[in-house]
Amino acid sequence: SYAALRASRRTDQGFSDTYPAGREPSYNPVWDGNDRIYDPRTTSYGFTRNAALILAHELTEYLGRDVDWAEVSAEADVCDEVVTNGDGLTQPRWRIDGAISDDLEFEDIRAQMMAACDGWLYERTDGKVGFRVGRWIEPTITLTERDFLALEISEGQDMGAPNEFIVQYPEPQNDWREAPSGAWVHDPTGRRVRDEIAAYMISSHNQAVRIAKRMAR
Repeated sequence: SYAALRASRRTDQGFSDTYPAGREPSYNPVWDGNDRIYDPRTTSYGFTRNAALILAHELTEYLGRDVDWAEVSAEADVCDEVVTNGDGLTQPRWRIDGAISDDLEFEDIRAQMMAACDGWLYERTDGKVGFRVGRWIEPTITLTERDFLALEISEGQDMGAPNEFIVQYPEPQNDWREAPSGAWVHDPTGRRVRDEIAAYMISSHNQAVRIAKRMAR
């Protein structure tokens, strides 16, 4: 698909009225993208912004790997859980919005998708690719002294670890241009050391700030 635009030629007298910025307006098209993404919960295909379903689609259709669809369903349910944003409105927990070009390496795609949903990938014992999206998971393993061959406790010097975090993301209300999230300050009493990441598959300030909080942790 493509967009074709035509701008009118104006006289010098009317030019500034039609083009107050000195030239034709910039154009930022936004498409509803792939409409063949599989949802194992409904056994249907369609367009979705669900982070887990998009990640599973990328792994199976483009990387040629196998996933456990029951596991994908569970992660998709987590992505659909409702959270409340700063405006008092609700939205799904984890969405992915973005375009992927053919010249991108999978590692770059993986990094952007994981950054958008605080996720991580792992290899299952059956050879399939597993993944988790961000949320609290109660530990099922307790480490005891029998699990450690050696343990040393030492005190080091703080070499300027970041304590202020900002996420750069495309903001819909800014014509989908890159914008910084509000700064999340982890330790307001310490010296400010800023860290920024680019998360180009996030399109929500609420989601960007939740990622900043996780970076702080």
